[in-house]
Amino acid sequence: MRTSDVVGGAVGLGLALAVCGGARAMPMGTLANPGAGFAPFWVGVALAVCSLCLIGTALADRHARTERLDSEPAEVRRLLVSAAAVLGYALVLGAVGYLVATFVLLTVLVRVLDGRRWVATIAFAALATASSWALFKVWLGVGLPDGVLAGLR
Repeated sequence: MRTSDVVGGAVGLGLALAVCGGARAMPMGTLANPGAGFAPFWVGVALAVCSLCLIGTALADRHARTERLDSEPAEVRRLLVSAAAVLGYALVLGAVGYLVATFVLLTVLVRVLDGRRWVATIAFAALATASSWALFKVWLGVGLPDGVLAGLR
């Protein structure tokens, strides 16, 4: 059993439940006319399924060496920073808006998880944020929070 996979899966499952709970507080809509909570809810469901698969695989793999979670402090730090970044994203999304919150989240995650240089990290975060905004806001017409950018219209 790999303890780090079980812990990572449990953290992912907790985040998934929080996302689904938060999404249920928003209008869900239908498949033909999705509301603000529709996409976050299903993303949370997908995260929950992936987390459960990770936990199940780790528990079923009896031949894997047992790991102590504190044996790799860098991995624990990356896990905690990632979880804190996603939690922070959920907490500030409404106040600062989709563009700012998503850019900061992606910048933190790419820098912490992948260790890319700052130029590549910022370029990726900007491109991914702009692309997802265009997809959801422009093409699909999903209402995304404007936050601090609301006054710039």
